[in-house]
Amino acid sequence: MKKQLRLATAFASFALVYCVVVAPAQNLKVDSQQPQKLVSTKSTTTLQKELDQAGALGFHVLAATTRGDGEVVLLLERDLNAPQQLQVKVIATGATGTFQKEISDAGRQGFRAAPNTFLNKPSGVLVGPEIFVVMERPVNTTKRYEYKLLATNQTSTVESEWRVATTERYKVVGMMTRSEVMVLMEREAR
Repeated sequence: MKKQLRLATAFASFALVYCVVVAPAQNLKVDSQQPQKLVSTKSTTTLQKELDQAGALGFHVLAATTRGDGEVVLLLERDLNAPQQLQVKVIATGATGTFQKEISDAGRQGFRAAPNTFLNKPSGVLVGPEIFVVMERPVNTTKRYEYKLLATNQTSTVESEWRVATTERYKVVGMMTRSEVMVLMEREAR
């Protein structure tokens, strides 16, 4: 009897953990013949889970935007004839140095900034705006990338840093403003 009770308790614990941990990540509803999907949420964690699912189904990010309440809205698309599984990473932080470190680490792992996703994401009342980007990589990639974030209040400084970076083979990925002008640049690693 004690053994059955322990087994029932273990099963109930497993079921509870499964429902709490796994079930929320299964909320992305997609028809097998659906080539486009719109994803929107205020939560970076929820967005990461939904993009993980979408990438596994062959979706890639076309564009993103933010709303004043902190919601991120993304347009996703996939080729139904040749879906390519992608791994996706969301980077969102208020600190310029942290953003540079995280995007550089991701680039070394083969992640590449998705087009039109370098954004100034408004956050809640207690947290200031975040620098935001979605990064993707094909499951079996060997390519690596390097990133440079130019961020300054002086437009003349942005221009001179941009010119130098282009001589180093960096290309502009995106540009936005927060309290400063920010330019995100990328190059394929040697």
